[in-house]
Amino acid sequence: MDTRLEMSVRQDLVSLEWPERLSLYVRFAGDAHQPTLLMIHGWGGSSRYFEPLMALLSDAYYCIAPDMPGFGDS
Repeated sequence: MDTRLEMSVRQDLVSLEWPERLSLYVRFAGDAHQPTLLMIHGWGGSSRYFEPLMALLSDAYYCIAPDMPGFGDS
């Protein structure tokens, strides 16, 4: 596995309160001061699909890839 990928993609479980309590597993990469790029997977997908792309784009963008409810680790 690419060591840059391992070092640059962070993962976290994020809890949202709107409209009801919802927990999403989210991957982050890059500097939050850069332009934000939100990556949404398709039906049956996972944020894991975006890990290689996030590693490549994280120098120029703050990448956010959530696992939608019921998919991936959410």
